[in-house]
Amino acid sequence: MARFGRGRWAVVPRRPVAAALVAVAVAATGRTLEVLTGLHEVVGAPVASPVLALLAGALASRRAGKERSEYSFDGSTAVRVLAVGGLGVLAVQVVAHGLAVGAVFAAGGDAGLVIQGESPSTKSTATAQVVAYLAFGVLLTAVGEEVLFRGALLGSLTERVGFWRANAVQAGLFGAWHLAWPLAVALGPFEPPVAMPVYALGFVLVPAVVGGVLGVLVRATGTLWTGVVAHAVHNGVALFVHVDGGASVLSPALVLGYVTLGWWAWSRWPGQFPGEGG
Repeated sequence: MARFGRGRWAVVPRRPVAAALVAVAVAATGRTLEVLTGLHEVVGAPVASPVLALLAGALASRRAGKERSEYSFDGSTAVRVLAVGGLGVLAVQVVAHGLAVGAVFAAGGDAGLVIQGESPSTKSTATAQVVAYLAFGVLLTAVGEEVLFRGALLGSLTERVGFWRANAVQAGLFGAWHLAWPLAVALGPFEPPVAMPVYALGFVLVPAVVGGVLGVLVRATGTLWTGVVAHAVHNGVALFVHVDGGASVLSPALVLGYVTLGWWAWSRWPGQFPGEGG
């Protein structure tokens, strides 16, 4: 069994895996309470959950007992981060949105790309709401969730069970983490575009795949900052770019694009996956 900290006031388990799982549980509890209380609607963006994810993830990483190289940043790291996490993810988004618009036109619909900030929490286009979501729902969320899932959880699990199994676990938990959004829709005034079970399943499966790919990108490039930038670009595009007409091919196109990007990164840096099929 995991021992709990140093001294009677310590509450975080000493073992890295246990600490990371406790961190995920704490952050997930805060995220659920934030949705149940409607705090994310008052602010216009999730605030408590990214803060909790960042603090809990950072504490769990510290409990690993060593400095992790994936948090370092230098010139060569910046090139990899911008090329893979920035341009790579942006390219996937451009192609996926292009296919979505094309699919609507092919079906005889009237679609186009709408470039306008809209808070997913409130569906508001007010500047204050959009800025709040950009700060908390895009930037802080990217840092907090990457530190928690691709940092603390993936890092500690990899040391125990190897990268691929660890990546599958963190990706699955990352998918479950996104059940907060279907919960928010179920409790709020907005109707889901499809039946709620299908809507909820999509919010688990798509983030799980994306989370798995982010794990590969972080491992391949050797820095957590690739995941942070990729995450921020992904959420930022969703904040500002919308497909008018509701094309149903956007999510499959994004999944296929991200899987392709992950495969490319795995092929480009096979040395980062020694003895694991790389």
